[in-house]
Amino acid sequence: IKYNYWSGFSGLEDTLENYSTVSYSIEQGTDACTLTWTQEGFSSEENRQHSENGLPAMLEQLKNLVDL
Repeated sequence: IKYNYWSGFSGLEDTLENYSTVSYSIEQGTDACTLTWTQEGFSSEENRQHSENGLPAMLEQLKNLVDL
């Protein structure tokens, strides 16, 4: 899955050049699957850090979905 993403937290206008690209891929292994998440195109280091700080909550939400 790959999509463009804009956040009002960036402080930038909602225009195409201010979007980042987010992608998820899942690879099936023998005993487990591997999820890879990437986000590219940050407008600043502060915005990259903000996104990185949100990763634990995102991973917890994914875990809750998988554990259903």
